[in-house]
Amino acid sequence: MKIIYSWDSFDRDCFTLARQLEKYKPFTLFGVPRGGLVVAVRLSHITGMKLTQHVLKDTVIVDDICQTGRSLNSITYFLAPKEDYKIVATLWVVDEQVARPDIWIRSKLEKDWVVFPWETEESSKYDKTIPDITPPEDYLTPEQLKEMGFIEKDNYMTAEQLKERGFDKIMAAEIE
Repeated sequence: MKIIYSWDSFDRDCFTLARQLEKYKPFTLFGVPRGGLVVAVRLSHITGMKLTQHVLKDTVIVDDICQTGRSLNSITYFLAPKEDYKIVATLWVVDEQVARPDIWIRSKLEKDWVVFPWETEESSKYDKTIPDITPPEDYLTPEQLKEMGFIEKDNYMTAEQLKERGFDKIMAAEIE
């Protein structure tokens, strides 16, 4: 079943999400490219919190949907171990998936497809904006990441490590 998600539903859900995020203030917002950026901008307008291009200790990572969990895993895998951001929040999750953000508003069945109001029928298909990286575990500990060579002194990958994996080009293209 195709779910047509309206601007009104989106706006109501963003206000609901903003209320749930109140306990995390002050925070910054990182929107996962592409749909997460729309959510982050709306939440920024509602809450007054700033958008960031970097995941920091006060950051709430937001996305429009957690379909498989791979995009969110890739973001947290590349940018920050769990203790380096506050929470992950989405508007939608898939009922059958084990991967879950910390907060979500709506759920759907895996066979259903959500068409968001900022998409067209064609653009709503997954375009591989986020690399399809599935870490060995949902949340790797800093020790595990260090053993794998992903952690520098501040628990972040260096710019060179990100470039080697092509992540800088993906983020630059989506943020600009």
